[in-house]
Formats: sequence, structure tokens, C-alpha cells
Amino acid sequence: MKNNIHEISESSDYKDFKFKSFREYLYNIIKKSTLSKRTKEDTKDKVQALIAENGGDKFFGKMFYITLTELEKDIDIACEDLFYDYEYEGMKPQDENASKFSTFVSGISLTDGEIAAAIGF
Repeated sequence: MKNNIHEISESSDYKDFKFKSFREYLYNIIKKSTLSKRTKEDTKDKVQALIAENGGDKFFGKMFYITLTELEKDIDIACEDLFYDYEYEGMKPQDENASKFSTFVSGISLTDGEIAAAIGF
């Protein structure tokens, strides 16, 4: 059963809100940095150009990755900050003793062993 956040997250309003939140997040990172005012403006312009090149007004993973990498920020922390309200049901461990890898691939693979065999491990 889906909760309200899942219904909201599937809507374009949620995505638009998260895109705006992401831009604000990036600009706050720049604003709080110890860079000179001119360098901050240049960095903001560069980030805006990266956003335009990698999605424009749509929120894409590539844009997320490239802009955070450019600012040398931790992607995991950014995800926690921006997507604190989203929970994907498939990511919950089915077994308390399951590895993180097993939990991650559980929706797309049957076992760790199958993947290990496929990569020759």
C-alpha cells in the first residue's frame, strides 16, 4: 500500500519541487563557501550552465551527479538532504542479515551468487 508521499513523488509537482529544492541546495552551497564574491558568481554561472546542458528544467540523475561533482560535494549527503521524504519499498531488507549489495539488487536479481558467477567471482 502506498502512502501519500509515494503518490506525491510520482507527480510532476513533486519532481518540480525537488528540482527547485536542488537548485536552492546548490546555490546555498556556493553562498556558504569561502570563495570570493566574484568566484561565487562564476561558480553559480558554471553550475547554471551545467544544469542547462544536462536537463534544463527537468531533474535528471546526470545533472544531479555532474553538478555535485563540480562542487566537490558528497552525493550521499545530498540525497539524504534532498530526498529525506522518499522511501522506496524495494530497498527494505528482506532479511536482517542480508548484505547491502543483496538488498540493492534484490529487485533486479535473484541472488548474490548469480551476479558473482556472471562477473567471474
